[in-house]
Amino acid sequence: MGTSVSLVAGQVIIMNFYYSYVIELNIKGFWTEIAKMTPAVLLAVGAELLFARFVGGSGKFWFLINAVAFVGFYSIFMWLIGLNNYEKELVLAPIRNLSNRIKAKI
Repeated sequence: MGTSVSLVAGQVIIMNFYYSYVIELNIKGFWTEIAKMTPAVLLAVGAELLFARFVGGSGKFWFLINAVAFVGFYSIFMWLIGLNNYEKELVLAPIRNLSNRIKAKI
């Protein structure tokens, strides 16, 4: 309990105060953007729980399958719900660059 209280006090309250008032970062805007991502994460977790329930097994192989499935669900839901246009462009720009380099060599 003591560790939890000290982590919340230090990392959440004091550091957010420091970031906001000393460094002058927009902490309210930061947490607003984080909150926009929450539905995508919850959907990915829910989809993975359903996947594991209906398709799952046990052992290292199934752990790997579930991990890959979660990464897929997370990527899809973050792309559709969690990322804004600027963040999507950060993902697409290197892909376009690589695609153009490959096309130029062909």
